[in-house]
Amino acid sequence: MRTLFFFLCLFVSMYSFGQAKHSYVTYNKLVELNGTDYVLASVEDHHKMRVGSRHILFVNAKNGEHKQIDFAKDEYITNIEQIILDSIGVNRVVVTIGKFNTDKDKDANWGDAKRLVVLSTDGKQMLTEETHFATGWILKKQTGTIVITGYEDSDKSGTHDKNDQPQVIIYDLRKMTILAKI
Repeated sequence: MRTLFFFLCLFVSMYSFGQAKHSYVTYNKLVELNGTDYVLASVEDHHKMRVGSRHILFVNAKNGEHKQIDFAKDEYITNIEQIILDSIGVNRVVVTIGKFNTDKDKDANWGDAKRLVVLSTDGKQMLTEETHFATGWILKKQTGTIVITGYEDSDKSGTHDKNDQPQVIIYDLRKMTILAKI
C-alpha cells in the first residue's frame, strides 16, 4: 500500500508540474552603446514549449529609463551593430531581423528573409521598411547613409518569389529618413 501511495504522489506531482504555465524572460546579450548612457539587451520571453515574444530593451544606465522595441513572433534577432561616425554626428544601432521559415524548410537558417531596422541609441526613433527584405547593405561613412539591396515583398507572401521586385533603399542616418528607393 505504501508503494502504491508513493507512486500515486509521484505521478500527481510530476503531472501538475508538467502542466504549469510558467513563463520566464531571458536576457540574451547586453551591448554597451558607446558614446551614450544606454545599454541594449536582446530579450526572449519564453512560455511553455515555445518563445512568446522577442524584443530589444534600451536601458539608460544613469537613471533607469527604458524603451522596449517589440518584434513579431515569427521574427528573430540575428545581429546587432552600433554605427558611430563622430565626424558627422551619427550614432545609431542597426538590428538585423530574420523571419522564421520563409524558405519553407521548417527551420531558422540563412535562407530565411531578413530585414534591417535602424534605431537611435535611446530606442525612441526607428527606421524600417516592413516589406523590404535585405540581401546586403553597406555603410557610406562620408555621407552617413546606408545603401541596402534586396527585394520588395510585393505580394506580402513572406517568401522570395517571382512576384517580388528587386529594390535598393538609401537610409540617411543623420535625419533617420529614407532618401531614395530605386
